[in-house]
Amino acid sequence: RNAAIRLSAMSLGISRIEAHDKGGFIEFGEKNNVDPTYLIGLLQEQPSIFRLDGPTKLKFMITLTDREKRLTFIDDMLTAFSEHKINALSV
Repeated sequence: RNAAIRLSAMSLGISRIEAHDKGGFIEFGEKNNVDPTYLIGLLQEQPSIFRLDGPTKLKFMITLTDREKRLTFIDDMLTAFSEHKINALSV
């Protein structure tokens, strides 16, 4: 499962993911293909969970004490990013 998450992250241009009991972050590479309007929507709709930390880091603050819950949360987030990606050819 970790390998699948890693491959999914790489295909989206995500350079790093960290998660712990109280949240974590996703760091986007300079060339990523996640739709920025989708990220803005996340920030506006769920400000208690998501916030930006600099230009490339999306922090999430949510209790994820169980390892399986952390993996599921990250996997679901990557799936949502995949469903809201921009066409790399149009960049």
